[in-house]
Amino acid sequence: MGSVDPDAVLGQELRAARLAAGLTVEAAAWRAGLSPTRLAGVEGGDGLILVADLVPLVRAYGTTMARLGARYEAALDRAEGRTR
Repeated sequence: MGSVDPDAVLGQELRAARLAAGLTVEAAAWRAGLSPTRLAGVEGGDGLILVADLVPLVRAYGTTMARLGARYEAALDRAEGRTR
């Protein structure tokens, strides 16, 4: 199995949460105080995101850091072929 990029996995989970909330990149970025380009880059795994940026995003998505963290861990486990 190849190496897994944790940033890409987090980006995929953020995108899934945004879509589940019914938000466009532009609307989510506006609500979180980020630029749409920055958010799109993070969702694409092309950029690091600070916890300070995650908090307003998860609020905009109607979820919590704990839920996002659990989704991220599960997705990372799947990508790495691990089971818990």
